[in-house]
Amino acid sequence: MIRLIDNTNPDMAAHILRVQIPAYRVEARLMNFDGIPPLQDTLESIQASAETFLGYFDADDDLAGFLSFEEEQAGYNHLSARGPSGLLPQGDRESIAAPFYE
Repeated sequence: MIRLIDNTNPDMAAHILRVQIPAYRVEARLMNFDGIPPLQDTLESIQASAETFLGYFDADDDLAGFLSFEEEQAGYNHLSARGPSGLLPQGDRESIAAPFYE
């Protein structure tokens, strides 16, 4: 189920980071570049973000992926997801990220 995430809530911000950081580490490894800005996010930066966060929650109500965007911009800023075989990088359409494309 997709629903709005309150990123100002410390628990939800922590859940966002638990999905985001490992997913972007995979992407960084694939690109052989560890300077991806989302890898520098902290609990505080997530909570202070003006982005809107939409989360995909699995059957156990665990955050499995999320999309964030700024209302003034076209497109999205972050798309991070974890999959059944581990953590997946941004944009993996065959994973938990697929509902965001529908």
